[in-house]
Formats: sequence, C-alpha cells, structure tokens
Amino acid sequence: MLLMIPTLFGITFMVFMLLAMAPGGIGASLRAAGGNVDADSKASLQLLYIEDRYGLDDHAVVQYFRWLGRISPVKFGDRAMRNYAGDLEEPPRSVKDLPIGPEWFGDALVIPEGLFEKAVAGNAVVANDASAVRIAQVQMAEAQAQERRDEGFSVGQAPDMIPEYKDANKAYLRARAQYLLAMRALDSAINEYVSEDSERAIRTEIARLESEGVDPDVAVRMAATSATSSFADVIQDGNDVDYVALAGRTPDRTLTAWPTIVDAYQDTTEKQAQALAALTRVRSAFDSSPYPISGIGFGNIVNLDWPNFGKSFTIGRPVIDLIAEALPVTLLLNVVAIPFIYLIAVPFGMQAAAQQNKLFDKVSGTVFVMFWSIPVVWAGVLAIGFLADNEYLGWFPASGLHSNGSDDMLYMPNWRGGEFHAGYLLDLLWHLVLPVMCLVYGGFAVLAKQTRAAMLDNYTMDFVRTARAKGVSDSEVKWYHVFRNSLLPIITIFVLVFPAMLAGSVVIERIFSIPGMGSLIIQAIFNLDKDVILANVFMIAVVNLVALLLADILYAVADPRVSYD
Repeated sequence: MLLMIPTLFGITFMVFMLLAMAPGGIGASLRAAGGNVDADSKASLQLLYIEDRYGLDDHAVVQYFRWLGRISPVKFGDRAMRNYAGDLEEPPRSVKDLPIGPEWFGDALVIPEGLFEKAVAGNAVVANDASAVRIAQVQMAEAQAQERRDEGFSVGQAPDMIPEYKDANKAYLRARAQYLLAMRALDSAINEYVSEDSERAIRTEIARLESEGVDPDVAVRMAATSATSSFADVIQDGNDVDYVALAGRTPDRTLTAWPTIVDAYQDTTEKQAQALAALTRVRSAFDSSPYPISGIGFGNIVNLDWPNFGKSFTIGRPVIDLIAEALPVTLLLNVVAIPFIYLIAVPFGMQAAAQQNKLFDKVSGTVFVMFWSIPVVWAGVLAIGFLADNEYLGWFPASGLHSNGSDDMLYMPNWRGGEFHAGYLLDLLWHLVLPVMCLVYGGFAVLAKQTRAAMLDNYTMDFVRTARAKGVSDSEVKWYHVFRNSLLPIITIFVLVFPAMLAGSVVIERIFSIPGMGSLIIQAIFNLDKDVILANVFMIAVVNLVALLLADILYAVADPRVSYD
C-alpha cells in the first residue's frame, strides 16, 4: 500500500514528460503564436494561464513539480480565495524580470524617466464612490454577501472590494499578457537579427572563397556549411533565446535588424512597467480579502485545500467538474460489465476443469478464444449495424445512455393510462446492453482459462484425493474444496481485467457516443488540452491503484492464511 503513492507519481511523471518532450512542449501551439495574437484574445489568455501553471521557460521536471503542487491538497505560501461560483482566485503572480539588462543596448536605448510612476497613475485604484456605475456594483456585491450570510455561507472580509478586485485582476491579466507577448516579439526580433548576421557571414565567406579562385557554386555550398554567425549559440531549440549568452556578446549595430531589436526591447520595458503597476493594484485588492479564503491554513506557510486540476482550454470549465461528470459513467460501464464476465467465465472455467479434455472443455475454450480474437471496434460497428439499425433488427439504441425526454420519466417502470412505461432506470439499462456486450466478451477467454488452470492445479492436490476417498460428492469437491483454493489466481485476474476494461471503454464510449472518461480524454488529445489529459491520467491511475488495493483485501478474505501484519 505504501508503494501506491510513488507508483502514482511515476505514472503521472512519465505522461507529463511525454507531453513536455513533444515538439514545443507544454503550450507549443500557443508559444508558436508569439506576438501574432492580441493580448485580449483567447490564445493570449491561454498562454498566460500555461505560464502561470507550468512556467513555459522552466525545465520539464520543474514544470512537473509545479503541476504536482497544484493538484496536491497541501499548499504552501499565500492562501487562495474562492469566489461565489466556487472557482479559485489565486494570489497574483509576480512579474518576470526583463530578459536582459538595458546596458547591452548602450546609448541606442533611451528609457523615459518615471515609467513605473506613469503606469501607476494610469492604472489607479477606483474608489467605491467614484461613479454611479461603481456605486451600483458595490451595492450589488454587498447585497450578494448579505444573502450568503443569511444562507449560512462564508463571505470575505471586504465584499465591497469585489468590483475593484475584478477590475484590477482583469487589468493585471491583460497587462501581463501584453508583457508576455512583448517578450515573445523580442525573441522573434533577436531571431531575425541572428539570421541576418548568419546570411552576412555566408556572403562574406563566399566572396573570400571566390577571390581565391573557387568555383561560385562550390563556394556557395562550402560557405553554407562553414560560415556561422557569432550569435549562433544564442538561439536554442524551438527558437528560444539564451539571454545569458547574448549578454556576453557585443552587439553589431550595423545590421538592419538592430533598430527592430531596440524598438522591441523598448516596448518590452514599457509593458513590464505597466504589468508591475497593475500588480500593485491587484495585490492591494487581493489583500483586502473580497472573497472568503479557501481551505484550512496555518498562516501563509502551509494550508490544506482541494486539488486544483486547472481548467479546460476548449470548454472553459474546471477539469474536476468534467471528470466528476465523466468518471461515474465509465465506472458504471465497468461495474455492470465485470460481474457479467465473472458470472459467465468462472462457471464455464470450473466446468471445463471438471470435464478436462472432453467436448465441453474443447468447445467452450474454442468459443471463448474466438470471442477474444474479435476486435472491439469491429464488434461495435457490427452491433450498431445489425442490432441497432432499424433496417435490420433495431432492438437496441445506437448511442448515448438515455432516450430523448428521459429526464421527464419516472425512475422505475410503471403503468400509466393503461400503457407500460420503461422508466429512467430501465431506459438506462436498455442503452447499456450493446456497450456492455462489446466490453465483456474479450474478458471471457482470459478469465475462463485462468479459472480452468487454477482448478486443474488444485484437482491434483492431496486434500482433493482425501475428500474423494471419504466419499464426498464431485459437486462438493468442486465447490468447497477446489474452487475455494482457486480463488487467489481468479482475484489476480481482476487486477488485469479492470485496467484492460478501462482502456477498452475508451473505444466503446467513442463508438456509442457515451460521455465517459474515454470520450473526454480522446477529445482532450485532439484539442491538445493538456490539463484534461493529465487529470484523466491521474484519475485512471488512481482507479487502477484502488483496484490493486481491493485485490489485496480480497486475498485476505478468500484465504485466511494471507496476512498483512
């Protein structure tokens, strides 16, 4: 049991590294946009969200531990607030330092004096009585707070500051997005600068080779492989800029891209000042606690709070809400399917062992292996095509878990107006027939063969021969002596069948349009929704580890000799 947590860390770490080591890493599609997106656009807000949650410029291992800190119930540092919708309002993130000092630009760069002071003046705190609109907003916030108090819910220390906090937070997010995009634009300008220097070095080398009598075509090829820019080591993989290496180089101001770099750095400096001014304002509003503080804390050192799995980019909802809707559906499929597998495969395996090498043993084994050989995708398509299509049998629904109008049904089957109504429960079971059928048939062969092998091993034991010598009937020998001692391998198979069925339910849910974990993770992969992917992996890993724990408990129940003391 103590190994469950390290195992969970290992699974999530491996998946996170696969995502991080993919081309561009976490947020690759957003990073590529660079300065080509507006600060108010959805892409820029997503870029800012990923920067806050993972750290785009940090190492992949650091990104993983940042993500782990978010989903951990143990938090460190300032406590977050929770707004009335239940979403976290985390402490404002600090503004990054400029990537390189202004001294590298020399006298080519002129930074206006009082840049921060002007930014603060342009983003000043708005008083609660500054305008009729703000007065109305404050009154509404106080009314909502009083309503929550009357209902027994907690409120913040200064609910009248909610309008100011919302405005300040919105301004801060926009200012940080602008600063982040300005740094991306600076990266692009430096890439163009280095590219121009490389082209100039190649031209210089071609001219030198031609002056030595080298054929022009040969000179072009030789220069392309030998000539490099003095700034070549500044550009890293993914066109990222190593500003430490850049600071150690003397800039070449004769290149035509030089003014572009100066302008980009000037803009970055201004955007940083605006972001710092916005941070000052939003920090003041946050410290006033307009919303109730979340979790249970011990000062601002450590606190306990619900895991934060982030938000879905494409849907715009908290990931934990999506999982709370999808996970019960997937578990429902598996909870219904697993008993069917055991109720069919175990008796068949027992009977096959009792009739070893006879007709029943051979036929049942052949049929189960045939089932095991049928691909799930093919079986699902055939089931929809023949059993759900009205042009053929049309016995079952082809998709979903409920019929149209099921929300208006009574829960249990009933008779009304002389007619039979299936009810919500029977309608659900009717929709589950085809998905469960496609989910269970592949497990028959594995479990039946394992049951047969375990039973045959115990049939050769001395206690079985002793029981038969005492005149115990074959039925009692099979059930009370052989089967009881064959339970451990059968329980072990549960640990293999359950994860395999979770994986198979991904395909089944896609085929039958069932809104479970499978459909959720497939959609997240198509949309590159990293938080949803990671949260799905985490939840599925937890469910599988719980299955392992359940198997260990069942070992002790099935065999009193098994002890975990």
